[in-house]
Amino acid sequence: MNQPIYQEVFSRLLEAKHILCLVDERLDGDSLGSTTALADYLLSLGKSVTIHVSTEVPKKYALLPHLELCQTYTAQTLAKYPIDLVITFDCSDEQYVEMLTSHLYPKPFLINIDHHLTNTRFGNLPLVFPESPSTTEIIHQFFRQNHLYPSTKAATALLCGIAFDTGIFMNESTGIRAFESASELILEGAQIQPVIQMIFSGRSIDTLRVWGIALDRLYLHQEQQYLRTFLTSKDIESSGVNEEDIGGAFSNFLSLVTEIPTIFFLYETGGGVKVSMRSTTKNIGSLARLFGGGGHKYAGGFFLANTRLVYHQNQWSIEERKLV
Repeated sequence: MNQPIYQEVFSRLLEAKHILCLVDERLDGDSLGSTTALADYLLSLGKSVTIHVSTEVPKKYALLPHLELCQTYTAQTLAKYPIDLVITFDCSDEQYVEMLTSHLYPKPFLINIDHHLTNTRFGNLPLVFPESPSTTEIIHQFFRQNHLYPSTKAATALLCGIAFDTGIFMNESTGIRAFESASELILEGAQIQPVIQMIFSGRSIDTLRVWGIALDRLYLHQEQQYLRTFLTSKDIESSGVNEEDIGGAFSNFLSLVTEIPTIFFLYETGGGVKVSMRSTTKNIGSLARLFGGGGHKYAGGFFLANTRLVYHQNQWSIEERKLV
């Protein structure tokens, strides 16, 4: 374990007065859990903490601490704050970070905490460990290496992220590090049952119905051994569900219940087509990078802008949208 780098992070946190926490543009249990857990510790030190999120935090994450601090800011608004330290969480998109911090002056020190293979290790102090099961596990290591103890709420937030990214300890990200951190966090007071319920329970009837549409469209490629399915914007809009209830959530569900090793789930959103991928045998992360996306070795995705799903001659394909 690289203890000196965790000690350097600790020193930077102690020196800083006003800290900006940037959550990955895609909100999930790991990005939010890691952010709120470290924010909880920073607040206990009396630090001023600002948390930027790209969209409103989904209600299902209500058990996480300090969600009232999660707000959406513009780069111009952030420039009004006396920010002297920026921390990014679970974010491999350097351009997204640059867009939000471009107006900060003087330029603050930047700590990049992530576990995605696609992270370019940007910033002044990158804590980027692709071998880690989650960003929350890296934050837990920060506590351990500096002989610190998270509060009960922070421990639950960290457990939330580990459980989310490992699919409740059932996908390829699960390993010794995940179990060690999870067991220690439970001993420190983390509540496992609310975390499990938050991640996998409480799906609305509308969500299950739109998942049913995708399940009905499953196609198995026998030779390559992969499953493919899709949802159109019409499917999603008529169901009344949001993207968070579809995307990665459906891909994770499907990867856990099928015997087929590789899954491609396509759905229309934001004027294009998103491709969510899961595999137990193939390097999905490298495939995602070819199309400008990101992720991990066995989970990833990418977005094809200005495209749509088209049905022609009994089969579906992706076509470029024609500009009118």
